[in-house]
Amino acid sequence: MWTIDYILSQICVVVAVVALIITFFTSNKRVILILSLVDVLAYIFQFLLLNQYTGAFLNVVGLIRVLTLYIEHSKGIYTSILTICFLNFLSILVGVVTFVGYYCIFAIIAEFLDTYALWSYSILGYRWCAFFASLFWIIYFIFCKSVFAIGLEIILMVMALFGIVRYYYR
Repeated sequence: MWTIDYILSQICVVVAVVALIITFFTSNKRVILILSLVDVLAYIFQFLLLNQYTGAFLNVVGLIRVLTLYIEHSKGIYTSILTICFLNFLSILVGVVTFVGYYCIFAIIAEFLDTYALWSYSILGYRWCAFFASLFWIIYFIFCKSVFAIGLEIILMVMALFGIVRYYYR
């Protein structure tokens, strides 16, 4: 289990989670999108190293999502619901093509929540969606046997809750 690929995959998780933790301490949409780009790139490599292609290709959809949202945000364009529906359709398509077990459904649901989190112009909406997305990613990671990712996703859930509480008491 402790192969070079496994160890490198866990390093990728650390990079992804650190990027996401920082997002809970900012309200700047541009910064959140840039850090989300780092997050999806790290997760793509992590899942490829674990030979978990559903997770890898869902994060490729996540990469398309982040780039689309970043470009539209930079231009001051509000991303339409049609774009979000298309991205969710891509997630379903990827999930069907790479389906290896029912646990893949958890990754698809997490990807939906990640999409809505980044699309939301509400920081509170972002944090709640991120909280529940982490829950579904944890279930997926259990099946992927990515122990370190499970622990770090739990930390992300705590950070999301911290961000939610901070939002109400600032």
